[in-house]
Amino acid sequence: MESQDVIREEEHDGGILIWILDAPGSAVNLLDDAFVAALASRLDEVEARRDRDPGSVTGIILASAKESFCASADLETMADATTADAQAVYDLALGLGTQFRRLETLGVPVVAALNGSALGGGLGLALATHHRIAVDVPGIRFGLPEVDFGICPAAGGVLRTVRLLGVERSLDELLLSASIMGTGDAMQRGIVDESVEDEEDLLPTARQWVLDHPDAVQPWDADGYEFPGGAPRIPTPEGPNSLTAVLQFLPARLRSRPDALHNPAPRAILAAAVEGAQVDIATAAAIEARYFTQTVTAPVSSAMIGLRHADRKAAGPQAMDATTGAVPDAATAAAGESTPGVHADTAEVRDDEALDPTRRAGPDAARQMVADLAEAARTAARELVTEGMSDISVTRAAEQAGLSSSLFQAIEEAAREAVREGPGDHGPGAADREPAPHRRLDTDEAQRHLLSAIADAGRRHLADRNPATAAVLNIASVDGAGYPAWTGGIARWTGNR
Repeated sequence: MESQDVIREEEHDGGILIWILDAPGSAVNLLDDAFVAALASRLDEVEARRDRDPGSVTGIILASAKESFCASADLETMADATTADAQAVYDLALGLGTQFRRLETLGVPVVAALNGSALGGGLGLALATHHRIAVDVPGIRFGLPEVDFGICPAAGGVLRTVRLLGVERSLDELLLSASIMGTGDAMQRGIVDESVEDEEDLLPTARQWVLDHPDAVQPWDADGYEFPGGAPRIPTPEGPNSLTAVLQFLPARLRSRPDALHNPAPRAILAAAVEGAQVDIATAAAIEARYFTQTVTAPVSSAMIGLRHADRKAAGPQAMDATTGAVPDAATAAAGESTPGVHADTAEVRDDEALDPTRRAGPDAARQMVADLAEAARTAARELVTEGMSDISVTRAAEQAGLSSSLFQAIEEAAREAVREGPGDHGPGAADREPAPHRRLDTDEAQRHLLSAIADAGRRHLADRNPATAAVLNIASVDGAGYPAWTGGIARWTGNR
């Protein structure tokens, strides 16, 4: 496709250009190779024009022809990425970083007119502008949910939030929390600057801001810029700053996460934030691209994208009913796609009679499966005690595996009960078996035993089920029962052991 098709240009009086993101044949704008090429081409054109006549371009407004502003990179492509694709993944991430830096240092004010949601890399694009104006209506969402997909954000998601909010706030409020918020909350967090009530007011407001701020630059490019909360440089001329003490405890806070040992994204995000805060923007973009590549090409991200994206698309509105009432919000909207019966921005479920009626069995199957998983967890815990593990060791193995919620509680209670009951065979059919000799299991073996036993119990619910029901069961195993998200759900663990 032609680059002009991906980013259309309209010119208004006074040299203000409106770049309209409108990827042909797609419901959403994605940050892919075509987008990188289109943005680079548009930037080349502006630089050439300003070389000939410096006053010919006075500002740029980024707008969207889609319901959402811009999504992230293509999640399905990322889910398929392996280490063999590392160079291509890195080149895309670094290409986005390079072009976004060109955009914010072009020498004219740049405004993002946010008519719809900007999540993941889409928010990264908005952060590369000097001013962000959003429509304040229900359903518009902003955030960086990549950690829930096993990915470190690229496209400036780390390096710009760190410079905008500071290391600690960016990690707590956006990068590690995967928080998704509306326009009002986004303004309070500082990632949206201004709001309008009516979409018709969006472009006039943006044009006026361009006229009022001809010399706009990013805060971090302005003279006298000070890193919010202090830069992570030790020592500072004045001695340790408040961030110095915080940095000592950040790794420990990561270890408290249920996915601490298995999801590489939180550690990569922390490293990208701290390392990138100590260098210039270009180097920070390269650091961010490196950690993005490492996480995208790791098996965990493939499983988590499958859970948070592919399964929610396949499950459709049934994802609403699977034990927790979870909706396909960040997971689906991060790729800018809607699930059947769900609006891409509002995530409101329609009563769509056209949906396959066989899919309605999904929620009932999910609830029954959650109960069966808890029973399997109890049995597996008791078997580990029979093998000679202490209840504390069993509980620790469950915690390190990332098991939580009802599954973790079932394991903890069953292990304690087995210890109180004393030595013996506590597994199914114990009365008919000879006592087995004790052997010591290490924590890794115990984790695999727990995960496999629970997945095997869930597998019985997958026989002869259609893909939509399998997706619902995956979602329910994680969001409803507490099976680790890093596995991608019971079906993926069963199929990838």
